[in-house]
Amino acid sequence: MKECPYQETAPGQFVCPNCGDVRSKRVRRRCSAAARGLGDTIARTLARFGIRKQGCGPCSARQTKLNRWLPYDAHRWRVRLGAMLSAASDLPRWLMSPETPPPRILQICPSWDTACGIANFAANLHDAAICQGAAIHTVAEPPADLDGYDAALIQHEKALYLRQPQRLHELLDRLQRAGLRRVLFAHSPLSPPLDHATDAYVAMCEGMIETDRPVHFMHHPCCEHVVVDRQALRKQLGLDRFRAVVASHGFVNPSRRFDQFVRRLAPIAAESNVAILLAVATNARAQPASIRALERLRAQAKRWPNVFVTHGYAPAGHVNALLQTADLTWCWTNTPSRPYASGVASDLYGGGARIVVADKLQHRAVCGRENVAVAPPDFEPFLEVLIDEMNAAAFPRHDPAGLSWPAAIPGLLNFLIGR
Repeated sequence: MKECPYQETAPGQFVCPNCGDVRSKRVRRRCSAAARGLGDTIARTLARFGIRKQGCGPCSARQTKLNRWLPYDAHRWRVRLGAMLSAASDLPRWLMSPETPPPRILQICPSWDTACGIANFAANLHDAAICQGAAIHTVAEPPADLDGYDAALIQHEKALYLRQPQRLHELLDRLQRAGLRRVLFAHSPLSPPLDHATDAYVAMCEGMIETDRPVHFMHHPCCEHVVVDRQALRKQLGLDRFRAVVASHGFVNPSRRFDQFVRRLAPIAAESNVAILLAVATNARAQPASIRALERLRAQAKRWPNVFVTHGYAPAGHVNALLQTADLTWCWTNTPSRPYASGVASDLYGGGARIVVADKLQHRAVCGRENVAVAPPDFEPFLEVLIDEMNAAAFPRHDPAGLSWPAAIPGLLNFLIGR
């Protein structure tokens, strides 16, 4: 059994750098990163008997598929169980109505199975679509046989095809020859559009695409909100001795200025007996600037006993549980205001705590919603609003169901198959 190599990231807080598990002390626990799912277990068991893959492509694909179907993650198990129960309840309907089979979707995400925000988005979409009764297959590269699919959903962001732009055109041409409806999911502004090679688009907000093709607008959903015992989790993390918890979340990079927020907020929060919790991660393409930003953040956190930092690419359900311990959250970045959707803003809203968000186009999915304070986009005015909210006597909470995956998926599935 491979155990979690816990590291102390703050006084009384130990985090496994591999799977992201957080404890108040070191314990003996099987690390969930040791085997991602049933596929890894089968592969390792066979290897012990001298049976190895020897580079077999189908075996690798089967291993990945089994990992996705039976992952060693409590959040994923809940999703899978819900999907199986949903499928069982739908079985009589499909048997009685064979003319309306579930939609068959091929989702293509070039960064699939990496520590990448778009890959995480694709995984959440995959699981949510299964729960809605869809037959969805997610891959980094399309399979050789494209028969049996109703539509192809291609996750697109400029950086994914920056080095090999011709790959996207070759992919779209191949999907067209196979007769699939081609739907491009734009995660960043697309100019010029690819109307000659695409049947439709999905965008997270208006202004991302200028096209005559059909466009479905879907705000970035928040990660699944499974209600946890907030007080018990706060006690486990050592947060129960504080009057309130102020939190944020996202990739560590200079644009978030997490270290500056800690330096400015920590002394004020300490006077009010308020804790600061940061659930941060470094993405797969971490640049030296991001590593330096993480080092600065850790250096600031060591100076203050009321600052807690968890670092690691954790499952969405784990992050949502951490954010539920908060009474107030914030979302700020110094990147320009532009039409795309911030997954961080949505995930913070999904924690159910009051949120202070910078007034920028990328945050429009949460601006105007219940329990959201919209603050000026510049650092100093934003910080003033955040401090005022932190000193409030009470912290209201909200139900994030309106921005959830179950609310977003039905309309998306109907659009993908042209209904």
